[in-house]
Amino acid sequence: MNNLTSIISNYVDTKKIKHVLDKTQSYVDQTKFVTSKNIFTAISFCLLSLIYLLAKSTPKKKKKLQKKKSHKNRDIGLSTSKPPSKKSHDEQIKSALNKYDSEYKEGVTRLVTNYNPELQDDVYQKNYYNEMLLKLLIELDGVDLTTIENPELKSELKSKRKTAIRSIQAELHKLDAL
Repeated sequence: MNNLTSIISNYVDTKKIKHVLDKTQSYVDQTKFVTSKNIFTAISFCLLSLIYLLAKSTPKKKKKLQKKKSHKNRDIGLSTSKPPSKKSHDEQIKSALNKYDSEYKEGVTRLVTNYNPELQDDVYQKNYYNEMLLKLLIELDGVDLTTIENPELKSELKSKRKTAIRSIQAELHKLDAL
């Protein structure tokens, strides 16, 4: 019993375990007849209580380690979350378009003209370009234009983003047709 208590104490406060065991002991003491049904009830109560306590909590040791890590990161100026993009909306759209033009457009065009589904390298390149173009679409979807107050600027940026998305989608349709 002590072995079980020491194992469970890593996950649940020992005061709570003691409380459950005390309640179980008081139930056993109150029953006049020791029957298998009473013993089963006491054991069931104990197990269900411990399962409930275990489900509600996490290991104590892991909590301490997480606190230490976040404390260390804070001390040396490291952030645990990704900082928001400092690029303007226009720069984000241009960046995605430039990446598309400089890194992927020529390769996709070359692949579409010379594609051979029997060559493993061509299949790999098709999957690679498909993945990279989808990544660019997600990047363009992340450009939040809802915060822009100026309706002219908002309309211009929407148009640029729409054009970029359509050109990337056209390339994706070419890849899908292979």
